[in-house]
Parts: sequence; structure tokens; C-alpha cells
Amino acid sequence: MQSREADMTQNLRDLLFDLLVTGYTFYQVSPSEEGNNVKIKVLNPLNTFIDENYDSPYVKNSYRSVVRTWMTKD
Repeated sequence: MQSREADMTQNLRDLLFDLLVTGYTFYQVSPSEEGNNVKIKVLNPLNTFIDENYDSPYVKNSYRSVVRTWMTKD
């Protein structure tokens, strides 16, 4: 079990690495189970597909995004 600070440090490292390698970073924010905090999930840029809006240079103005997740045998 990791502490909250270690988890945030690892998330920031992953985001910086993705930014340096691919030029994009993607993350998903959702409420925690208790409802009093947020969880940040770093998404792999290789498994994230953006339907770009060519009228805007920003990814946040895109029409939709799809995140591919891999299933395990379990």
C-alpha cells in the first residue's frame, strides 16, 4: 500500500515522461469511493484516441476521446 504522496509523485513522473516522449499527456479525474477526494488516473497516450477539432489547436476542445483498456484473464 502506497501513501498518497508517493502515488501523486508517481503520477507526476508518468505525466512528465509521457509529455517528453509523445508530446501529449492524458489523465482522468474521478471522485473517490468516500466522496471526499478525487482520484487521478494517468492514461497511456498509446491507448488514447482523440477525435480532433480542427477549428481549435487545443485537445480540450475535441469532440470526444476513446481510451482502450486491456482485459486480463481474470
